[in-house]
Amino acid sequence: AVAEAGKPKALKVKGEAAVVEQVLITPRGPIISPALVDPPLPGQANALSVSASFLQERPGTGLLAVHRARSFAECHELFRAASTSATTVTYADVTGKIGWFLAVNVPRRKAGFGNLPLPGWREECGWQDEPVPFDQLPRVEDPAAGYLCTANNQPAQDTEDTPFLGLDWLDGYRAARIGQALSARDDWDLRRTIGLQQDTTSLTWLEIRSWVLALRPAHPDAQLALGLLRRWDGTVSSRSVGASLYELTLAEVCQRITSAVAPKSMEWARGKGFSPLLPYGLIITRRLGHVSRLLRQRPPGYFPSWEDQLEQCLAAAVSTLRDRGGPDSGDWAWGQVRPLRLPHPFGGIKPLDRVFNLGPLPGVGDSGTIVQGTLDPADPLGNQISLPMVRAVFDVGRWDTCRFVLAGGQSGNPFSPNYADQLEPWASGQGIQIGWSEAAAAERTVATMRLTP
Repeated sequence: AVAEAGKPKALKVKGEAAVVEQVLITPRGPIISPALVDPPLPGQANALSVSASFLQERPGTGLLAVHRARSFAECHELFRAASTSATTVTYADVTGKIGWFLAVNVPRRKAGFGNLPLPGWREECGWQDEPVPFDQLPRVEDPAAGYLCTANNQPAQDTEDTPFLGLDWLDGYRAARIGQALSARDDWDLRRTIGLQQDTTSLTWLEIRSWVLALRPAHPDAQLALGLLRRWDGTVSSRSVGASLYELTLAEVCQRITSAVAPKSMEWARGKGFSPLLPYGLIITRRLGHVSRLLRQRPPGYFPSWEDQLEQCLAAAVSTLRDRGGPDSGDWAWGQVRPLRLPHPFGGIKPLDRVFNLGPLPGVGDSGTIVQGTLDPADPLGNQISLPMVRAVFDVGRWDTCRFVLAGGQSGNPFSPNYADQLEPWASGQGIQIGWSEAAAAERTVATMRLTP
């Protein structure tokens, strides 16, 4: 493949000379790094390029016009040629019709799945000229279950008759819990839906509970941990001590598994990213499912005894909590030992942290709960990695009653009264009403900004 030199880019650096960066563009995308093998093998590639659907120009106007749609078919059609690279769209209208579809640009690969580099000079590698046809992407209208849910889970099972949609999906616990709750009743309203957004039930614990509690450890700290876990209700709530023991135990198991099977790359196997801009990879949100499967299957070749390893991990969890919370197990609640903070880019410099950073708040959840609160297995009591920044509850047709909330507030100015005024309603799950109709907007208006040419 012949590389073409792109237009040189001059990057201005304060106090220093500008840096000129030249990007080489290949038919397989821009060169992003040297070869993974250094020095390169004789006759092999000496550079790595990347191609992605989001690098291709596509009008993102589907979302901008969606409020004009008057039917599910019309809504779906808006995204035929005007989707972004990856959008999941859910639909509901006042007639009771519901629907869901993927509005994505999916490449058709000649070989591989995009997770490992391939020789870009070979004709049998790369993409087909045209992506997967829009009408062949997954779509659901008025499902028999009467509800739809999506939570970054795999949208459709991989089969020979369906297009390959990638590997970067969450392990499905959040979507499964949402579906479990929705199927249990049919009288959902604003109050109950707000409550569902606060749900912290751990389906992962239900998978491994019987095996964990069947242990008969000799270590007194492991015995203490099991006693507390037997009384745990399985919710990763801020007041739960059992949640702390469960999370720290699984983090310890994850560290030991990755150290055993990937000693040279264990940091990345645990979810470490490759750039300060992206310090964590998506794999970190799937660690729960991986650890749960291994604990249930207990395959040979990892440890001489899975039972001994788990006993040590339980004891280590107690030791960590004792160091962090003190000798009284009543002070080991999850929200207490792992508080949530919202750091600002300027907040890393003291004393600006007191001005820009928000929190602490009691932390809740993990990567598998509806209230997502992903943790780093290498630092399970560190600040959580992800959280649902925006929450919204829509009462279709009664738009003035809908609820919205943004954890970091709307202002961005720490001296504004609106910088952190949404933090409490976000933490409590309540949200705020935003006037939709002209009457409601006029009633709630506190200031007006007029823009004139």
